[in-house]
Amino acid sequence: MHALFEKAGHQIRKSVLMVGLPDEIITSILLELCFTDILLCSSVCKRLHDIIAASSSIQYRIELGRLGYADVPCSDLAASELLARIRKHRIAWENFAWTRSEDFSLQYQPGLIWLTSGVLAMLSAERRKITVLRLPSTSSDNGAQPLSYEFDFAVETVAMDPGADLLVLLERPTLSALPGGFCRIHVRSLSTCEPHPSAAVPVHRVSIGQLPRQHSLELIGDTIALFSRIFRLSPASLIILQWRTGLPRIRMPHSLSSEISSFCFLSPTEFLLTRFLDDPLILDKVGSEGTMFIDIYKIPQEGKIYPSGSNLHPTHVATFMLPPISEHVSIEGFTCTVDLPQSPLSYTAGCRTPDRPFSIPPENRTFSFSLAYEPDNEPLLLKHALFVHASTLLSYQKYRHTTPAPLALFPSSNPANAHVDAGTTVGNSAPANDSGSNTRCIVIPWREWGPSNTRWLEHPYGFHPGCSGSKFGQRVHPPLDCPLTKVGLVRVLDFNPHRSRADQDEDGVCDAKEDKGSEKTEGAESRDTRYTLIGEGDVMAADVTWTTVIPKGSPFKEDVYTSLPYRETIKDVGYRGKSILIDEENIVLPQYSMGTSSPVTRCLHF
Repeated sequence: MHALFEKAGHQIRKSVLMVGLPDEIITSILLELCFTDILLCSSVCKRLHDIIAASSSIQYRIELGRLGYADVPCSDLAASELLARIRKHRIAWENFAWTRSEDFSLQYQPGLIWLTSGVLAMLSAERRKITVLRLPSTSSDNGAQPLSYEFDFAVETVAMDPGADLLVLLERPTLSALPGGFCRIHVRSLSTCEPHPSAAVPVHRVSIGQLPRQHSLELIGDTIALFSRIFRLSPASLIILQWRTGLPRIRMPHSLSSEISSFCFLSPTEFLLTRFLDDPLILDKVGSEGTMFIDIYKIPQEGKIYPSGSNLHPTHVATFMLPPISEHVSIEGFTCTVDLPQSPLSYTAGCRTPDRPFSIPPENRTFSFSLAYEPDNEPLLLKHALFVHASTLLSYQKYRHTTPAPLALFPSSNPANAHVDAGTTVGNSAPANDSGSNTRCIVIPWREWGPSNTRWLEHPYGFHPGCSGSKFGQRVHPPLDCPLTKVGLVRVLDFNPHRSRADQDEDGVCDAKEDKGSEKTEGAESRDTRYTLIGEGDVMAADVTWTTVIPKGSPFKEDVYTSLPYRETIKDVGYRGKSILIDEENIVLPQYSMGTSSPVTRCLHF
C-alpha cells in the first residue's frame, strides 16, 4: 500500500513540475503529442486548457487530427493562417458551404476523366489527346488555363500527382506495336508533358503476358503499380516499380491467381488484392463455402539486386475473410476502389509550392469494396458496397492470436499457386526473393474484425449497376444514378471517426470524451435516419451510428451486422451531372459529350 501511495505521489509531482514550466516549453511538449492526447491534457487543469486554446499551432494540430489530415512539410504559412484555412475548410465541408460554383465547357467521354488534388484530366474519345485543367484553390482564386497534349499513341489510362508535377500514362498495348505481351508506361511532367526531369527512366517497357482488357494504374509517392487482367477468372499481372530510379519492386507477369480481381495500395510498402472463391468444383474439393478475401502483401525491401528478368514476389502477410456467400448466389465480381493518395513528401522533391498546406495520409483513407452478384433464377446484377478504414487493414498484426484457417482458400507465397491440398496451415509464406524470414500469414475471420470495423450498404442504397460514384480520403459519394439519389442531389458519406462537431466548446477545444461515432448496439436497428437542417436550412445531415444488418440469403449465408459510423450530408444543387468526382476542395459534376453539343461541367469549390 505504501508503495502505491509513493508511486501516486511521484506522478503528482511530475504533473506539478510540468505545469510549472514556461508556456513556450509546455507548448513545445504538447506539439509532440498526438491530437487525442492533447485533448486529454486540456482537461487536466485550467492552465493547460488555456495554453491549448490560445496556441494556433496546437489548435492546428487538433484540427489536422480531427480531419485525419497531415501537415505538408514545406508550407511556409504562419500557424494562425494555417489554422484559419483548415477551420474554413472543415466548416465548408460540414455545412456543404462551397464558396462558389463554376461551369466549364469540356469535351470528354465516360470513364476518361480523373480528378486529383485540384487537377482535372480528360482524355479524348480517340485516346490520343489529354486536356489538363487546374481548378481554383484556397491559395489561388483563379485556376490556370486548360493545357492540351497530343500523343502519337493511344492512352489506356492515367495517374497523376500534382505535388510532384507527375503525369503517368499507360500506352494502350497492341499486337502490332508491342508484340509479345509488352506495354509501355510513360513518366512525364504534368506541366509540360515532357519526360519528367526526376525520372531516371522516362519510358518503361514491361511484360504483362497476353493483351489484357482491364488495367489499373496506381501511384503512391515514388511507386507506380500496373495491375492487368484479360477477363474475369483469368490470370492477372502485377508490375510495381519506382518512377524516380526506374528500379522494379514487384514483377509478376501473367502469374497471379485467376481468383484475384483487383489491386490497391495500402501504403508505399503494402498493398491489397481482392479475391473471391465460388467455383463449385474447388469448393467441393476443399469442403468449404464460397466467400471473398482481402489479401495483404508487403513489397520486398529496397536495395536488393535481382537477376534481370526474374520475377519479384511480395510477401503475403495477412488475409481478411468476409462473410460466406449463399449457395443461391453467383459472384460476378469483388473489387476495391480508393483514391490515389498524394504523399506530402512529394512536395519537397517537386518543383512548386503546394496549393494546400495539408493532405490525407494513406492510412487515413477509407476503402470501398464492391460486391457484384446474381441471385439464382434472376437475370439481375446487384451490388453491395463495403467500407473500411485503411488503418484497420494495416493493423493486421493485432490479430496474430487468431487461429489460421486451411491454406486451401488462401494464396501461397507465390499468388500463382493458390490451390493446394486442404488441411495445410498458413505458414512460412516468405517468397523466394525475400529475406527468407519465416513469416507466418495471419488469417482473420470475419467475426474477429468485420462487424465493428466495417459498414455494408446494400442495393439500391449502395452501388447501383452501371453507375459510378466517387471518393476521396474519408468521403464517399454514391453514384448519381442510384435510385435513391434524386436529380440535383449531392450526397456525401463521411467515414471520418472524428468528424462530429458536437464535442467542441467555444474555445475551439474538444472535450476528451469518447467519440459518439464509436457507439455500438447489440443486434441491429431499422434504418430510421433522422436528418437535421444545417447551414441556411438547405442542407440535411445525419450521423449514422447504429448497427445495421443485411438479412441472410441475399447475398450472404447468414445475417451480417456492421456498425462503422458515418455522417451523411445532402444538398440539392439543382444540377444533373452524369457522374461525380471529389477531391480535397472540389465536387465536380461532369456532363458527357453527346454528338456535337458542348457539355457543361459544374464544379463546386469549397
